[in-house]
This record gives sequence, C-alpha cells and structure tokens, in this order.
Amino acid sequence: LLSLRAMRSARAMPTSRVLVLGVFLLDKANVAPEIVMRLQSRRHQVDHRWACVGKGDSRKDEMRAHIALEFDSPVPKFTIINRLLSKIDLRAYDYVIISDDDIELAPGFLDEFLGLQAYCGFSLAQPARSQLSNVDHPVTLESHARIARQTRFVEIGPLFSIASAAYPHLLPFDESFYMGWGLDHVWPVTLERAGLSQGIIDITPLHHRMRPVATTYSGAFAQEQMSASLRGRESIHPLDRVRPLRTIWW
Repeated sequence: LLSLRAMRSARAMPTSRVLVLGVFLLDKANVAPEIVMRLQSRRHQVDHRWACVGKGDSRKDEMRAHIALEFDSPVPKFTIINRLLSKIDLRAYDYVIISDDDIELAPGFLDEFLGLQAYCGFSLAQPARSQLSNVDHPVTLESHARIARQTRFVEIGPLFSIASAAYPHLLPFDESFYMGWGLDHVWPVTLERAGLSQGIIDITPLHHRMRPVATTYSGAFAQEQMSASLRGRESIHPLDRVRPLRTIWW
C-alpha cells in the first residue's frame, strides 16, 4: 500500500512531450475546444492533432488550429486515429493521449493524471469515470477512497494515455476491431507479455454524460465485430476486469 507520497512524486514528474489525438463530430454537439483547453499543461509540452467528421460546423472554427484531417462521412474511430498517427514521428513524444469530443475534465487534469500514470508505472492508463457519468464497465467507476488501481482492463474510450514503452505493442491500432470494441480485452495480454502494466487513475475522474455510448454508430454491429475479432485471439476473461492487481490508497 502506498500513501500521499504518490501525489508528491507525481507532481515532481519531469517535463514530457505529449501528443493528443482526437476526433470530433461536426453534426453533433461537442466540447472539443474545452477538452483542448483542459489538456494543456504548465509542465509538459502538448501538441494537438484532431480530425473532424461530418458536414455540420459544430465548433469547427474554434478547433481550426488543431484540425489535421477532415472526413465528410463516418469513418471508424481507430481508422481515423491511425491516419493521424501515420503523419507523426512518435519518437518525439513520451505520451500519446486519445480523446473523444464529449467529456468534461477538471482544471489541471493533465499534469495530475500524467504524474500519477508515471508514478504508478502504467504504460497504459485511463482516468476513472465520475459518479455522474454514463458507465459501460463498472470497474471504471471512480472511488473517492483510492488514488489509482493496477488493473487488467483499461477501456478504449473516452480517454486513455499510452506511454512510449507501449508504442511498439499497441500502435498502430488494430482496425479489425470496429470502433475499438474488444481492443481493451487484448491489450492486457499484449502488455503483460512485454512486462508492462496498465491501470485506472481514480483521483482524476472525468465526466462522460453528454452522449451515451453507441449513439452515433450501431452498438449491435460493433458487438458482432468484437466477437468476430476476438475469436481465436488470447484475451482476458470478463471476470479479470473487476479484480485490481494493486491498489494505491490515500
């Protein structure tokens, strides 16, 4: 068990270069500009590369400086992210953060979250979801009693962070998993084979309540594709998602 030394160590994290990749929808209400603002840092150098999808103009002008790709019609999320990645030399970055366009983050989120990811030694990490959020997997729900957990499950959205040690193992993303569903069942096996760990940071939760999951695509189709993509692959058992391997308490 660890104590508040975790917080002090996190705040002493050295400067890193961070790449944020995101997708925002032009024909739906979104908070992409606010996310960009919250994903700035006093400590780290942060670059943003976003793609916009659709034929509307929701927040496009506010995001123009960060738009690297545009799509008129729907494209699977991780196909878009791979297109963004293909234009980037990842050797220049210590962390890659993938973000949706419909989350709420607290002021100072990035420095606290990355500091704790580094302190915990997580090569893959996500913030917990707040009690006010739409929650797809109960394991991701925040607990006020702990700082973080090492887990065998980190969800593929709405925001997660990959440290450079995991780039060769997770990037580019496997596009056979439609919208990414199922990748989070394969990642733990891949990372453990490489001697790397992953986890959920409870003390920096995000709100995910603007749009329920699968409101902009078919959840049934994504579920079918996930089952097909997982067939014959080594992945975690559903029960593995709920048991933390290590807990970092206050």
